Amino acid sequence: MEKAVFALGRRDVLRSGGGILAVFLGSSLLAGCGGGSSEGTVVVAPDVEGLAASTPPSSTKITSADSWMNFVLAIQYVGAQFYGAASGSPLPAALQGGTGTQGSVSGGRSVAFANPLIGQYAGEFAADQIASITAIRQALGTAAGAQPTVDLSSSAFGRVGEAAGLGSGFDPFADETSFLLGALVIEHGVAAGYRAMLTEGVAADAEGMLTKAMGDSIYRDGVIRALLATRAEETPALADTVSAVFAVLAALQTGDSALQVSQSGDQPVADVPDGNGYPIALVRNTDEMLRLLSLNPSATSGGLLPQGINGTDLVA
Repeated sequence: MEKAVFALGRRDVLRSGGGILAVFLGSSLLAGCGGGSSEGTVVVAPDVEGLAASTPPSSTKITSADSWMNFVLAIQYVGAQFYGAASGSPLPAALQGGTGTQGSVSGGRSVAFANPLIGQYAGEFAADQIASITAIRQALGTAAGAQPTVDLSSSAFGRVGEAAGLGSGFDPFADETSFLLGALVIEHGVAAGYRAMLTEGVAADAEGMLTKAMGDSIYRDGVIRALLATRAEETPALADTVSAVFAVLAALQTGDSALQVSQSGDQPVADVPDGNGYPIALVRNTDEMLRLLSLNPSATSGGLLPQGINGTDLVA
């Protein structure tokens, strides 16, 4: 049974300020979840042959406020469709059109949540994504990018599943633990990417939207990691699975298949330490975010985004 602290709603957590939100902020902006302890058993990363790129592409640059918001909008579309499918709350068709070619959605279905709390979170995440998409589209007006093609099938997630030891047919909608692992793949690095955009000095018109999107992503990522950590206490093998998923995602992002993923204390961690052993708050550029969602270390399309994204002037 999940711990009672997770019964708090998002607004309750955000209202609580420093304490709980700081925990979520820390866990979201690190490479993994948990504290900065350097103690623990080092686990060799899984075989990610074929995933690692020897020379990842350089970061792209976004040159307008509309493009910044359309980049965020594209990421929100993926999350809305994932959480919407799992919770039975799909993204309304009226919020899917716009500039560029509107893509279809393949895969995804309602999850039979054994724990109603996790189902409640899935529904809440879907509602938050829909609200965010609505606000961004209203701000962009006719410049809003259409929903890109989104693939939520096991064939898209299977690349990560196979490399992490879950099998090439990994289905994030099979059960609630698989759902949490799939959500981890989607949320991994998103908040750090939004943080990087803010540090680059985005246009004022986009800053407010980006800040809100980052806050929502921090919350979702923190809840997902906390729920997985709680389950790992009850099922130790899950800790190894989560560590393996983190290692694969790191390889996708950086092309480095030798990431050391440690397991410390009562929850899995995958932190990148500084010289003193303390975890570093990471930032990720737009290409790294797209490689994570494309599940491809050398391209910004494929995987969950087979055709890339719309409405953004990505300039090499």
